[in-house]
Amino acid sequence: MAEIFPSVVTESTDNEGNPRRVVDFDLLRQELSEHIVEGPQERFQLDWPGKRASALLANTPTDQTLTPLESESIEFDTTRNLFIEGDNLEALKLLQEPYLGKVKLIYIDPPYNTGTDFIYSDDFSEDAPSYLARSGQRSETGERLVANPESNGRFRSAWLSMMYPRLKLARNLLRDDGVICVSIDDHELSTLTMIMGEVFGRENFIATLPRVTKRAGKSGDLIAANHDYVVVWGRTTDVALNREFHTDPGFKYEDEFVSTRGKYKLNQTLDYGSIQYSASLDYEIDLDGVRIRPGGASADEMSARQARNPRTGWCWRWSRDLFEFGHSQGFVVLKDGRDGPRIYTKTYENATIAKRGDGYEVILDRRTRASTTLDLIDNRFSNDMASKGVKKLFGFPAFDYTKPIELVRTLLGWATDSDSNDLVLDFFAGSGTTGQAVLEANAEDGGNRRFVLIQLPEQTNTSSEAFAQGFVTISELARERLRRTVAGLDHDLSATGTDRGFRALGVTASNLASVERFPDELAQPDLPGFTELVSTPSDPLALIFEELLRLGMDPASSIRRVVMAGVDVLLAEDAALVACFADQLPPALFAELGVLEPLRVVVRDSSFPDSAARINAQQMLSGYSTLTELRTI
Repeated sequence: MAEIFPSVVTESTDNEGNPRRVVDFDLLRQELSEHIVEGPQERFQLDWPGKRASALLANTPTDQTLTPLESESIEFDTTRNLFIEGDNLEALKLLQEPYLGKVKLIYIDPPYNTGTDFIYSDDFSEDAPSYLARSGQRSETGERLVANPESNGRFRSAWLSMMYPRLKLARNLLRDDGVICVSIDDHELSTLTMIMGEVFGRENFIATLPRVTKRAGKSGDLIAANHDYVVVWGRTTDVALNREFHTDPGFKYEDEFVSTRGKYKLNQTLDYGSIQYSASLDYEIDLDGVRIRPGGASADEMSARQARNPRTGWCWRWSRDLFEFGHSQGFVVLKDGRDGPRIYTKTYENATIAKRGDGYEVILDRRTRASTTLDLIDNRFSNDMASKGVKKLFGFPAFDYTKPIELVRTLLGWATDSDSNDLVLDFFAGSGTTGQAVLEANAEDGGNRRFVLIQLPEQTNTSSEAFAQGFVTISELARERLRRTVAGLDHDLSATGTDRGFRALGVTASNLASVERFPDELAQPDLPGFTELVSTPSDPLALIFEELLRLGMDPASSIRRVVMAGVDVLLAEDAALVACFADQLPPALFAELGVLEPLRVVVRDSSFPDSAARINAQQMLSGYSTLTELRTI
């Protein structure tokens, strides 16, 4: 139950007062219900006024669709990248079927709920009277019902109600080994951590990483706030992050193996750090004619030490077999120490010793290290660097509050692979940082990562430089950022075969008329109005995207436009879906389409003069492919 519905698992107590994990059946009913379910049971949980309504919002079907914005795109027909303009809640609902369990990395930079009106309208606080009424702290006549009604909950409930359904929908899209990273600051860190634990399961928490935002502080600050956070959660416990390559400046020495092993640094002495004596690691080494014991001690000195305390003393860190192999392969160095000769070990950039069966071998591979929670405190991750990057791209400060490319590039390095088709999602896309990061990463390593960006067409600040330059909405600014990034990649990098485009789509009302009616609402004279589902004259490209979503196909499916039997035809994903919305359909068209053996052919119902023509069309298709379905709209 926790795997399927993590939000319904909570804590309670048994008859003896001991804590235990239980299923909250009120919340389970809410997950399965189409209306708000009330439940008074006392439990351990994060709660706020509007939570049940926000959970219901995630389960409510959408009546929207995705409409192509071809003129705003680059390489529209072939690109696998998407930029979706519209409400991210509706967009996430539209992506549930085509991208269910397919996203490798989600990175979002949601509003921080600071109460400050920047380009993002990020104040989700309610006025006190609204909060008091909705939370039940005032009666119908206006009296206060509980003490301390001015608690700060009113500043958080609306923000939580905004985040909750979006996170629930986002969880559905993650792969089992997928990762979600959320930028946040101190205002909502604790609240976000609780809501993430409820949606994704507390056992799937990975880390909270501080990120430097600036170095300086203001003279009036008690303590300057110079960092925010990136909160990292997995979809399951199966997450495995890539390790980073070592960039230690200590790798500065070279030997005869430098061409294969790279440079090396000197490690501690071979007898460094012994904390417990082991007889098997106490042996004499004859190295270049010099006889050495651990710690430089003579045999008599070592015996005296062991007599005083058998559990302590000097011994080697390596066994005799490992030392002999390491010495033969150039992994040890003899140097003069203060108390005599000492043996040091080498650590190479690209080589390690590994145990293999009864022996050892040298493994040639780039040395890596695990990421740490302090990896994002370098100045290259700061807001100053982000602003400089945007200004360099646009020639003016186009966006005041954006995340640095280096941050998203680092997250991509942790969670995605260049040799895969990993899908990256950002549904608070802002100025398009994530899209730029994916494009640049692919161009540099030849990767095939894909991105899906979602951004509301929110107006830019009218006093901003971006507005003065003609960018009315943030989504316009983001698309231009992607275009300029692509242009820069074409000029600066020579990688070929990588996707350098994006398909712009908009969240809009459906192109098809709603025909759902209750039986008592439907009359015989109304039936002819249901034969034509296309509500208004629509672009054929818009109609085929509606069908892609209806079939659960990827809205990034390739589109090919051809002429067959004298009419325009659209082929999606190598003819898996074929659409023709001409006013009249010549019979020869269906013979040509049948040769392609498509899974589905979609046409307008009004294109057939009568039912017999439609039946004949299906028979002609079946003569070539019995699996082809003919659908009319």
